[in-house]
Amino acid sequence: MPELTYFVEDRHATWLELFFDLVFVASISVITHHLAHVHEGHLEGQQVMLFISEFIPV
Repeated sequence: MPELTYFVEDRHATWLELFFDLVFVASISVITHHLAHVHEGHLEGQQVMLFISEFIPV
């Protein structure tokens, strides 16, 4: 069975993997930004729906 380079002990993350990690973190921060803006301590229905509609694809 050939050795898979993905599981090599000295393997480092590639630039592409790091880029997609950064995109994931940025998308989560944008999504949670909708829940951070409350008006007088209450969430509006539009904020919750926006959060759900963006959270599902991520």
